Amino acid sequence: MNSIFKEYKLKVEDKMLSWIGNEFALVITEPAGVNFENNSFAIFRAKNIVNAKKDLISISQVVDRKNNTATMEETYNGHAIGFIRLSGVLPALFGNMFSRITKMYYTDIDDYIVFANQPAAIRSYIDEYKAEYLLYKTDFFADAINGLNAGNVVGE
Repeated sequence: MNSIFKEYKLKVEDKMLSWIGNEFALVITEPAGVNFENNSFAIFRAKNIVNAKKDLISISQVVDRKNNTATMEETYNGHAIGFIRLSGVLPALFGNMFSRITKMYYTDIDDYIVFANQPAAIRSYIDEYKAEYLLYKTDFFADAINGLNAGNVVGE
């Protein structure tokens, strides 16, 4: 974080922590091979999604101005996908749990910001979300919750 501040005069931790709410998760979807990097996602609930997107765009613009590069953003299936040209921010801020997510491609889904290493990973995540391939909608999840509520160990 110190090197980012020295190079960009930007306290990225302040910009990031200002919008993050009380939920975060590491999500790993089923990979096609042995590499999990493109199937790993950091997801943070935003206190205010509009402010979260503004702060992320602001970080991106500061970094891009300093590097003399264009700020990247694309729209896919109704969602903006942005990119912050900094590496290792999420593991530095939130620990080794996020060590597989070193790049900062991001989008918003409902009240959440989703980060990944590649825009293609974000696109796939959006597609799965739109298709409602959601864990809480599976029979396995419902059975697990019912088992927990009944005080049973799942699989007994």
